[in-house]
Amino acid sequence: MINFHLKIISPKRVLFEEEATEITVPTTEGEITVLANHEPMVSQLAMGGLVVKNGKTEHVVAVYGGFIHIEENGGVTVLADSAQHIYEIDEELTKEAIKKAEKAITKARESREAFANSEGGLSRSLSHEDNRILAETQAELLMNFTRLKIVHKHRSHHGVRYDK
Repeated sequence: MINFHLKIISPKRVLFEEEATEITVPTTEGEITVLANHEPMVSQLAMGGLVVKNGKTEHVVAVYGGFIHIEENGGVTVLADSAQHIYEIDEELTKEAIKKAEKAITKARESREAFANSEGGLSRSLSHEDNRILAETQAELLMNFTRLKIVHKHRSHHGVRYDK
């Protein structure tokens, strides 16, 4: 198979920079697989598992938004808003974070309902700051659900190691 140069970058670090034969990427338009000599394009990433193959070696990276750029010369650059190797995901910590976020969201919704009821049934929203915190908590919850989904899908692959 023909190789191409692949670079996966997040704001914090370069996660991957080497030759690859194939990359499967979650985009907002659906999952795409890129091989050498792919048409040049730019696409927005969705949350999910990005799978890099080089022969029989396979690497899985969890990505949480960003862009993929396939260059005319065949190089591929993934600019992820946030990303981590699958072996960096701690399943137990992720489950704890999900429980904590779910409790915070439930509490915020209860506070909103109590406030609306105390104002004589007038429908009022949370303050701007409360809405921001709620949105961040919901985004964190979605990221953690995505982490678990990726871990469960890829760690169960027969014969594939995902450690360093």
